[in-house]
Amino acid sequence: MVEVLRRIIALACLLSAIASALAPQPVLLRFGSIDFAERQKKSWFEDERTMPLEDFIARETKDRLIALQGAPWIDFFNRFESAVSGETAAWQSRLNVGWSAGTLVYFRPDEPWARDIVPALNDDHPFNYLALADPSGMRYLTVTWLRPRDMLDDAPPGLLYPWRSYSLWLALIGLAAYILLPRRKRDPQALVYSTARAVVLPDILGLFLAGFFFALPFWIVPANEANPDVLNPEGGWVILTLVLWAFAAAGVVILAIAARDAAFSILPGPDAVTVTTWRGTTRYPYADMQIARLYVRRASKGWIGLGLLATLLNWRAASPTLLLATNESRGIEIAMRNGRVWRVAIDALEGLDRLLDRLRDQGVQIDPALQQHLQQR
Repeated sequence: MVEVLRRIIALACLLSAIASALAPQPVLLRFGSIDFAERQKKSWFEDERTMPLEDFIARETKDRLIALQGAPWIDFFNRFESAVSGETAAWQSRLNVGWSAGTLVYFRPDEPWARDIVPALNDDHPFNYLALADPSGMRYLTVTWLRPRDMLDDAPPGLLYPWRSYSLWLALIGLAAYILLPRRKRDPQALVYSTARAVVLPDILGLFLAGFFFALPFWIVPANEANPDVLNPEGGWVILTLVLWAFAAAGVVILAIAARDAAFSILPGPDAVTVTTWRGTTRYPYADMQIARLYVRRASKGWIGLGLLATLLNWRAASPTLLLATNESRGIEIAMRNGRVWRVAIDALEGLDRLLDRLRDQGVQIDPALQQHLQQR
């Protein structure tokens, strides 16, 4: 059971790390400077260039002006100007990034100052001007209500992804659980699957596939939809998310197979073979065995059907689906005298010759097809 627990913790930490790293803040407010005199000078219209500046400002800000006053807002304007001019290190984590880095300031809607003007902003009315009257005269700023799709290349990562700082710790916890959880001690004579081929590499592949398809909605939805919730039922995004997460289940299956192989061992004893799995231990006496023969295992129709569905959605899935449909693995099937059988996959199983030698010594018949296959390995 510890092998299952090891992978559950590792997978849960990986998916939590991905979600915390990629889930964006639903809304941010962006504050910017505005020079109305310069804008009037560059106007394309003669009447605007010649009218009084006060009239030009009134025309530009009509129905989009929030009048402010008081010491807190004077302090805000002063801090904004110090931040964008580089005079102080304060608010550096709020400055925009990208080609115009350092010219804009971001706030969450629930933060001081921002929460006072949030009622005037929404998706239908996202832009306003701020006007502040202080002893030095009128001062203006712009404020914009932004969704992630409109600021992915501009907003400071620390505000856009507020939970990203936890992602590294979550990933490290998962890695520590995978490495440090105790492993079952096995008898040196036991047959086990190759750690590299049957356990570590499948674990890496399983975690990669599960993590990749789990992460895709966090890249796609916020970049294309105002509501960045990947499970948002509006617009059909929840369907895309669930389909991609269904593909992630392939990685979970690979992890389950790796857990099974990590816990598996066969110990040929004096009078019986002891088979240990993650569910427990079973003894198979040699006296009850009749014949050991070859069996071929193929992919289930369910997984092939899921691959065909993926091909309909994306033609690039055709090659993996074809590979899955034609893939075969071989193993040993031992028929018991009471009609029951037990099977073991032999790909990456170490010490197989030792098991067959013990079966021959105990009078168990070895099918020629199995013998021929083992000689060709």
